[in-house]
Amino acid sequence: MAVCAPLGGETNKGKRMNALILQDPSARSIVFPDSAKDAREDALEACALVGAVRNADENEKAQAAMAMNDEFLSKMESARVEAKKPALEECRLIDRKVAEFVSDAKAEQLRVRKMQGDWLTHEEAIRRDAEVARLRDIEALERQKRQEMARSENHEAREAIQARYEGMQATMPMPPPPPRAQGQSIRPKLNIEITNIDALNAAYPHCVRKEPKMLELQAVINSLPEGTTIPGVTFERVIASGTVGRRKQGVLEIGGGG
Repeated sequence: MAVCAPLGGETNKGKRMNALILQDPSARSIVFPDSAKDAREDALEACALVGAVRNADENEKAQAAMAMNDEFLSKMESARVEAKKPALEECRLIDRKVAEFVSDAKAEQLRVRKMQGDWLTHEEAIRRDAEVARLRDIEALERQKRQEMARSENHEAREAIQARYEGMQATMPMPPPPPRAQGQSIRPKLNIEITNIDALNAAYPHCVRKEPKMLELQAVINSLPEGTTIPGVTFERVIASGTVGRRKQGVLEIGGGG
């Protein structure tokens, strides 16, 4: 059975009748013909007859149903992969052509954005330095204010000192942010380089992702004697049933439309 065949036209008509997917690349459409629907129904009906597996005979019947269902699913998967190939190649071609066409513009984007970023970073550093100096001056004024208020003779003098220093602090506004050009967005960004992931994990474990290596873990478990445990892992040895693969047939027949 051919799993993917052209939609329309008379070429390979017999193969189209047995295909699981009828494809028309020019129209970007696929159809599931009666052959695909029949194969699906045959597989479902075979599985529906399996109500339990309690002995060798029932296991044999279940395996026959699984073989039919596995073959159907395998062929449909092959048909899906083959049907996507023309579209994937088209997408790759589009990606390559567009990437080549815009390569100079991309390079200029990186060059100019870097110059803008360097200048904005410099301006932001100046702003931060000015803010630090402003806060130091405010702290100094606060100390002077408290000293004068401590020497005040009455409540009126204390309020006058308070008002005078508040006026002085009002003349020390926060430094403005770097100027923004029309249509320009400015946002903080971090350039991060991990120099010691173990130290990072020790200090901030929630910032490090831990994932088990399943293939290596399975190899360790399979090498252990029966009854041995692994810290932090629960496992159970079970038997999984499958179907022995058959020799694969050709999966794609696509031609021009009629």
